[in-house]
Amino acid sequence: MYITNSAPYILYFAVTGSIAGECTTIKMAGDMEYPPVTWQYQQDKAKIYGLAVELAEKAFAEINVKVNPLHVGDWAKAQLATKQGKTDLLAGAYFNEERKTYLDYVHPPFLTDPVVIFIPSKKAYNFKFTQWQDLVKLQGVTTVGSSFGQEFDEFTKKHLKIEYKTQMSDTFKQLISGRADYLVHGLYPGLASLAKAKLSIQITPHPKYVTEEGLYFGFSKKSPCKKHLAFFSKKIKEYVQQKIPHSLTKKYFDLWKKDFGLKEF
Repeated sequence: MYITNSAPYILYFAVTGSIAGECTTIKMAGDMEYPPVTWQYQQDKAKIYGLAVELAEKAFAEINVKVNPLHVGDWAKAQLATKQGKTDLLAGAYFNEERKTYLDYVHPPFLTDPVVIFIPSKKAYNFKFTQWQDLVKLQGVTTVGSSFGQEFDEFTKKHLKIEYKTQMSDTFKQLISGRADYLVHGLYPGLASLAKAKLSIQITPHPKYVTEEGLYFGFSKKSPCKKHLAFFSKKIKEYVQQKIPHSLTKKYFDLWKKDFGLKEF
């Protein structure tokens, strides 16, 4: 629990002129399979858990606003819930123009996330990947609702063949069966999902990054809680400068392992 200071609370509402009753609880959504950022909490499957939850709770405790981290389904459903205003805040989104139509992004990003391609280990030695163009003739796979930054998303739409699956386990099946040549995903959650599925030996990440993108919070444009955008942006900037998000990554990987009963990662 975080100790609040009434002075920032009073000052903030004096400046904004906000009425506390308009947004006393922020409903937050996130990816159910993206540790250490967010994942579906196994101790309470109606919730998500992760370092993004701690950052949000830490910030909003200062102004006596509660955060309710809800599991609303897969990543595509989490985005849709925020787009429709059913949830107020989305955690762990890359920036792209389409999301900008329904999200007010919280700047700066709270973490930087390397994106890689995962390939069957038996094909790794001969797999050529030095530039995006090398993927054009291959069959890719990823999860529904995934975005990997504006530039790569545009390249994907124009040039790549990507199949979208609901869960990470389905993408692994595509790779192992040979129905896909590569999986594109965030490096760390991808490694975590492989460990959970006990497939770390059979599937491996390519050492060259596809891209490296920032992970953002974003308020739904339909939410009354978007009035807290400036406040939350200020807090995230402070946390990034203090390297708090980065310092939490090991803690939440360890908690994720404990949550799923895993010893190794």
